[in-house]
Amino acid sequence: MAPQPIQEVAKAEQISVRQLYRMIADGLIAKYEKAGDRRTFVDPQQVRATRGFRRVSGPEPGAPTESD
Repeated sequence: MAPQPIQEVAKAEQISVRQLYRMIADGLIAKYEKAGDRRTFVDPQQVRATRGFRRVSGPEPGAPTESD
């Protein structure tokens, strides 16, 4: 999918523009610019890919458990 203006992606994905800029700064998504255009563009597919599930607690996958 072609990059879209950051404001449109934020609205479509229901996250803040600030969060998208934070994702850019963290290197999670790429930032695109057009010559002569002051807007920032991002790829909506990259944004969706970073918003999947992540483990926040519990043992590491494949780690031995107490019952082992």
